[in-house]
Amino acid sequence: MRVILRAMTPFALLVGLLGLNASPAGANTPAVTCGEQLTQSVVLRHDLMCSSTGLALTVVANNVTIDLNGHTVTGDIYVMPVTGFTVKHGTIKNGGLSGQYGAYTVSVLDVHFVTAFVQFGDPSGVFRIQNNRFDNTGVGFSFGVDLRVIMRWNTFVGPASGLGLTKIGSPGILIGGNRFDGGTGISLFETQNVAIDGNVIRHIRYAAIRFTSNEYDTTITNNLIEGSQVGISMPSTFWNTQGPPVNTLIARNVIRDNAVAGLYVFGNRGGSNNVVSHNLFSHNGFSPSPSLPGVNDGINVTVGQPWGPGGITLTANVANHNADYGIEAPGVTDGGRNMARANGNPAQCLGVAC
Repeated sequence: MRVILRAMTPFALLVGLLGLNASPAGANTPAVTCGEQLTQSVVLRHDLMCSSTGLALTVVANNVTIDLNGHTVTGDIYVMPVTGFTVKHGTIKNGGLSGQYGAYTVSVLDVHFVTAFVQFGDPSGVFRIQNNRFDNTGVGFSFGVDLRVIMRWNTFVGPASGLGLTKIGSPGILIGGNRFDGGTGISLFETQNVAIDGNVIRHIRYAAIRFTSNEYDTTITNNLIEGSQVGISMPSTFWNTQGPPVNTLIARNVIRDNAVAGLYVFGNRGGSNNVVSHNLFSHNGFSPSPSLPGVNDGINVTVGQPWGPGGITLTANVANHNADYGIEAPGVTDGGRNMARANGNPAQCLGVAC
């Protein structure tokens, strides 16, 4: 018996020898339909339009990856408490990605969210949210204990975009290298161990970074904050019952062209161990708010009661070309080397030597 060998091209021969699969992405994974509960990884072959069918997809097993493969899911993706979940490379629209009550490890990579949120309640574990775009939407985490969130290189655009953290504890949150343009910026409520580093935050309708109550161990470093109503807002009371900020470091930021103030600290209770150092405050306060009379400075600290141990210390800040004072901060600790010039008030500074 003769065996006839067919001629093979060099590429086909190489594919055969190496065991390579020349099929298109997702060809060997099951097709996905609206409403499915996923127990294995999938690669989308087409868009899923699921907004009228309840949940688009539900992730119910560990180690599941949803590769959107450039496609769009319209609707909600719900994630049960699982480990090893990834969603990547596509668009989620008119819905969101959410979960609650449990331990997770989640990665969200290179996804375009269009009026679609990322929101997890009562989570623990690790979340990695990187290289995503949020159009008119945002990210929220609440009531997280033993939670680590790494948010890097994301873009938030539009009037409803932003990041909100509520009652988040250790080991902490890293918000680094993101761009916020419009929307609500970064809002903190009773958080601990939040690091905000190297972001560009501009054109926020109130405060680019907003403390609300009981913020502990917050670092705000190396950010560009510009064109908002207030650069950083730090109330030292909330409903007259909650506590002021403690162990805050605000350092090496450029805070400029904000309508009301660059840094605004207010309330009736002083905080403790807060440091503001080596920042540049310029061209703030030229469109003050009627609801905040007298607040139109580079730094404005207005606290009705004395600060606690360590209070707030201002060291080596530069405040130039602001509408009224460069620094108006009676009652703070002067750490020295603050400088101010060309501000509207000829005194330049109040409460510290400049």
